[in-house]
Amino acid sequence: MAAWALDLSGCSVGPFQLDMDFFEALLRIKSCSYLGTCRISFCEESPFAAPLVLLLEQEGIRLEFDSASQMLIRIVLSNLRSVSLSYQGTIISGPRCETTLDVIYSVLPRTVLGRLDREGGIYELPYSSASFLFKIPTEYQDLYEGMNFAVCTPDGESPQCVGIVMKVGEDKNTQLKRVQLIPGRGVIIEGERGLYLGDSVQSCVSLLGAPDRHYFPQGTQQKIHQSEQHNEEDKQQTSLPLHVVIPTKKEHSCGVEVLKEACRERNNSPDFYYNYFRLGLDLLFDETLALKRIVAHTSIPGHADFGCYRKCAFYAEIGDKTVTDLSIREELASFGGGALPAPVVSARSRGSQNQETTFFFGFQSGIAFEVTPTEHIASVMLFT
Repeated sequence: MAAWALDLSGCSVGPFQLDMDFFEALLRIKSCSYLGTCRISFCEESPFAAPLVLLLEQEGIRLEFDSASQMLIRIVLSNLRSVSLSYQGTIISGPRCETTLDVIYSVLPRTVLGRLDREGGIYELPYSSASFLFKIPTEYQDLYEGMNFAVCTPDGESPQCVGIVMKVGEDKNTQLKRVQLIPGRGVIIEGERGLYLGDSVQSCVSLLGAPDRHYFPQGTQQKIHQSEQHNEEDKQQTSLPLHVVIPTKKEHSCGVEVLKEACRERNNSPDFYYNYFRLGLDLLFDETLALKRIVAHTSIPGHADFGCYRKCAFYAEIGDKTVTDLSIREELASFGGGALPAPVVSARSRGSQNQETTFFFGFQSGIAFEVTPTEHIASVMLFT
C-alpha cells in the first residue's frame, strides 16, 4: 500500500484522525481493502466503563474511542514495519525502513525534553499531538535521563522506535452535537433543524438530504425493518433485524399498544422506512407519505445495531428532568410520572445460536425506549 501521511498538526495518521467518530472509522476501514481483520473490544457488563477499541492486529494499529461519545481519542502504532508512514514527504517507517531515533530526529527535531521510563526501558519523545517511543538498552539509559539526550549510543546504534502514540489533548472537546427529542412531536437537530411527525417525505429529504437507504417492510409479521452493511461490494453482507417486538403479557400500560402495533406489520404494508445511518436515525412513513415514527439509535456496544448507525447523541426533557443517550433505565421513570410501565420484551436472533433480548418502555407522551440487559438505552422511538 502507499505510505500513509503522518500529520501532527492535523492529528491524523493515514485515514484515521483524532476526534473522528466510531462509525466513520468503520467506514474507512471497510474502504481500505488492503487492511487485515479488525477486532472490536469493549466492556460488556458496563459499556461506558472502558474505552471502545478497534484493533487491526496485522498492522499493529489500535484505535481507542471514548466510550460515551464514541469519538477517537487515541491512535497507537506498535508495528512500524507493517505500516509505511511519511512525514512531509520523507518515509519514516515501513517494511524497508528502519525507524530509529536518528531517522525521526532528522525530520522532527526535539522541541521539549523527553521522558525515560527506566522500568520499561522506554524513552518517550513527545511532540504537539504525538509521542515516539524508543527502546533503550539498560546500559545506556543514563544517556537519556533528565536533560541528557543522544541520537546514537556509544556502540554506534540508534535506538529503535517501538511505537507511535497520538492522542487528544486535554483542551479537546470530544462531545457530539446533541439531538433534541420532543416526545410525540419530533426532533431538533443541531439546535436548528426541526423534523416533526406528520411532515411529508419531501420536507424530510429537503432537511436531511437523501437517505442512505430505503426500506419496505416485508417477511415475517414480527419484522419491522432490517439494517444491512452499507458497502454493496462486501460479499459478506449481513442483515440484523431491528425492533422485533414479541409481547409476552397483555398489559395496557402507556405506549405499549403502539409497540404492539409495530409487531403487526403485514407483508403488503404501505409503510416504508428511510434509513439515515450517518445520522443514527430511521424515519417511518405511512401510505399518505407522512412521517409516522422516528427512531434514534445510540449504537450502544453489544447491541445488534452496534456499528450499523452513527451514534445519535440525544436528549429529551420532561419537566425539570432530562434523559440522554447515557441515561440508564431507572432514569426513564420521569416520563411515567415516577413509575416505569411494564416493558414489552424484544427478542431477535444474532446468529444460529445467539439471541438478544431487550426491553421496550412506552409512554403516553409519545416516546418509547429500548433498553439493553445492562440497563442502557439502545434506541428511542417517537410516535403520536
